[in-house]
Amino acid sequence: MKTFYSCVLVLLLSGCADSGSGSGKSQLPGMEALHDGNKQVYAELKGVPERAEDRIDRTFEVFRQRVGVAAHLAGNELSDDEAAGLLGLEAYSNALIDYHFDRYLDKAVSEESLKAFYEENPESFAIKKVRLGTILLRTHSRMSPEELEQKKAQAVDIVKQLRAGASFAEMVERFSEDLASRDEGGDIGWLDTVSGDPALVNAALALEIGQYSDPLQTSRGFQIITLLEEPLVEPQPFETIKDKLRYRLQEDAKKIEWERLQKASGTE
Repeated sequence: MKTFYSCVLVLLLSGCADSGSGSGKSQLPGMEALHDGNKQVYAELKGVPERAEDRIDRTFEVFRQRVGVAAHLAGNELSDDEAAGLLGLEAYSNALIDYHFDRYLDKAVSEESLKAFYEENPESFAIKKVRLGTILLRTHSRMSPEELEQKKAQAVDIVKQLRAGASFAEMVERFSEDLASRDEGGDIGWLDTVSGDPALVNAALALEIGQYSDPLQTSRGFQIITLLEEPLVEPQPFETIKDKLRYRLQEDAKKIEWERLQKASGTE
């Protein structure tokens, strides 16, 4: 397989494309490698099983057709041999790098490594739930900067009163503009780290029961929250998070491998 790649690369670098002179038929760099003797090599590149002869033939024929169409386009749209060579070199380089990473990541991030990472870091995949009480001072896009500052100052003052011992339920009744929760003493129920507002949930996780947050500016306005119960932690099954975890670990592995390749090639 190295011979196959090396042959194509040498042809690309030597600029051996014939853009239509002589034979009257356009040639792409590396087309000399497009013969039946390389069917199996191409099939291996594409992951076609060795014994699937009909599929190997079909796959290689589609490849041959695409190369023929590309050669036709090159002859009609690329009059500059250097431009054709650069385009071919870019395509070859991208294909080889993609091929390397496909194989590398399959080994670097296996099913076993995913399970091991999941079992070693269960807290990273748990859903945390918080039950909150809130006081909402609504804002909207038409408010002037002065009006927003007034709302914020009011929220700061409410927090001071709460921390000084004022009743949360009474402050909710007096000031909260969230009608749905006001009748419930400010209780907005349970929010979680997946579907809830991240600003509210993360702020709540930093509180102890009975503590009050500083005013939080959300899409609804300025909110003051308090934690009503201890947070709940619910582990997510491996199968639920497997695909996201694979993407995350592959991105990390890809970055590390790319840096290694840059150093090895002297291009960092």
